[in-house]
Amino acid sequence: MARAYRDIVQSKQADDRAANIAMRAAKHASRRHEMPADIASAWHTSASGYRPALIQATTSQRIPRRIIQLGKDFQSVMSGRNADFVEQWWTLNPDHEYALFNDSHARRYVMARASSNETHAYLSLLRGAQRADLFRMIWMKYEGGVYADLDSKPLNPLSSVIPPMASAYTGQSWSFEFLAYEPRHPIIQDGLKQMTRRVLGYVEALKQDASKACLSVTGSNLSQKTCYEQSHACFGAHRCVISTTGPLAYQAGIGEATHRLQCTNHRRTFRNGQCSNSPSSAMQRVHVCENSCGFNPRDRARLTCNVSWHLDCRNGGIQGLKCQGTHYSRVGPSPLNFYSTSPLLKGQPDDNTS
Repeated sequence: MARAYRDIVQSKQADDRAANIAMRAAKHASRRHEMPADIASAWHTSASGYRPALIQATTSQRIPRRIIQLGKDFQSVMSGRNADFVEQWWTLNPDHEYALFNDSHARRYVMARASSNETHAYLSLLRGAQRADLFRMIWMKYEGGVYADLDSKPLNPLSSVIPPMASAYTGQSWSFEFLAYEPRHPIIQDGLKQMTRRVLGYVEALKQDASKACLSVTGSNLSQKTCYEQSHACFGAHRCVISTTGPLAYQAGIGEATHRLQCTNHRRTFRNGQCSNSPSSAMQRVHVCENSCGFNPRDRARLTCNVSWHLDCRNGGIQGLKCQGTHYSRVGPSPLNFYSTSPLLKGQPDDNTS
């Protein structure tokens, strides 16, 4: 009897907490247009590992001179294998502010600045990699600036290569591990809209008892994967992460923006000149840089020209490097390992954003 009573109390507390989160998110979303235009500075300076710009830029630039990265906390990042890369981002770019967002700070930002749908989607994500995916898009939408994965090595100063009037700076592979955009860019807005819609769709599918039905599939001709897909839920890291909040979803947003705004590309991504007749000034001013010389051809997909080189544990960037911890590619394929049907105040305690 005592246990049943305790379960009822805990269930009510969870429901009350979810209702409170939704109310606060709606309140913040309704006020976001009242916030000052430089709200990014307040969030940036209060983040973990903040480093102010050491020198004043000599020229103006449409892409804000702010660098953000995501990690568990600044101390653990600076004692880890990517510490040298992180330090190089701010030493190579003394005219840029730098901040590392931990999970709780990123979550507070989303709840204060994002729309109600974006906030709901973010609070439904179980894996740190998913939250890192969605957060970078939300930050780019509202604040703009530069984002780089922790395992991305900076190659040259940003101000030496990014044109002052560029609305975005990207390589021909359109890497999701490095983003540089002005605020409210059509590509970011379309990509974020797609990601949000897909996440909320999977969450809704899981709410319809699909999880219980598919978990109990045994000894039949119907596999768990087929069961989840028939219920419109994802299955596996590729579908649940990469195609939903990751690089494929980002590139789908590029395709949607370019085709909606009359660019001439026939694929998801484009090169310089293919948006020159777009009615959108932002699309006209996207700078797609050329591949750097001196790199192995297999590295080009991981390069953003002469600015950033992504050395992921999965793509052979460093010989012998293996993924550590609970990397999303190693968890089980069930969507219940990726999505929660009720809002979360905290992520998985053993999770990371790599």
